[in-house]
Amino acid sequence: MTKKTAAAALQWMHAVCLAYPDASEGVHYGEIVFKSNGKMFASCGDKRGPMMIVLGLAPEHTKQVLASNAHWKRYPYEKSGIMIAAADVDDWDEMRAFIDESHRMYASPAPAKKTKKKRAKKRT
Repeated sequence: MTKKTAAAALQWMHAVCLAYPDASEGVHYGEIVFKSNGKMFASCGDKRGPMMIVLGLAPEHTKQVLASNAHWKRYPYEKSGIMIAAADVDDWDEMRAFIDESHRMYASPAPAKKTKKKRAKKRT
């Protein structure tokens, strides 16, 4: 696939991330973040140099990605977070799949908790 400039990568991230239901954009520590249901699932920014894309994957998947592609780095502030310079992304379809996974893990609404009905004590 074609390499993207930093501006094109950011535009692509906007299009992909804001297409999720209830998705919004915000700023967190000077970086653009994408949230759904109030929870962050991806970020994109150039605060510390080149345009970086950050997201989270399942722990085992994180290990696989880091072992198979030297461009991906562990994100230092989140155990299963990974990051890549936008200029190093070779496969934007794969990136979309990673964002889907991150969205499912971090932003999908949690299943409703079952609550126990309280029994009223009979008073005699």
